[in-house]
Amino acid sequence: STQCKFRQLNDDTNTKKDMKLIVEEAKMSGQVILLLDEIHRLDKAKQDFLLPHVENGKIVLIGATTSNPYHAINPAIRSRAQIFELYPLDENDVRVSLDRALNDSERGLASYNPKVDENAMAYFTTQSQGDVRSALNALELAVLSSENIDQQRHITLQDAKDC
Repeated sequence: STQCKFRQLNDDTNTKKDMKLIVEEAKMSGQVILLLDEIHRLDKAKQDFLLPHVENGKIVLIGATTSNPYHAINPAIRSRAQIFELYPLDENDVRVSLDRALNDSERGLASYNPKVDENAMAYFTTQSQGDVRSALNALELAVLSSENIDQQRHITLQDAKDC
């Protein structure tokens, strides 16, 4: 693991003063990893303020955005960045995660002995729209809120819709 300090800012809630404090911390400690959520909302002045600190390596910048980084982020910062685009998972990937949760007795739901109808599983996978966490939360809620009959919890399509 890195010995660097880790800080997180969000342009909606943090100010340039917050950035200055992080830059000062980086100067004193050697390097700070900064996760900047909503980086696309960062105005040009704030991006220009960060640029020399990114260039000299004092700030390792991780930016998260839902906007196109090629339009929303200063080209000078962007040219010093590695851009990773994340996409929603497809339904098969979501299904694999749900199946894994149903069969894992240590970290999953297998200890509840769930029996999930196929149409309920299909509902969980399609309604999540590629968000595995959402699908897992709904499945967990369905299992935990279902009645335990004969040491088994049966999840129907209606149960899935209710979650």
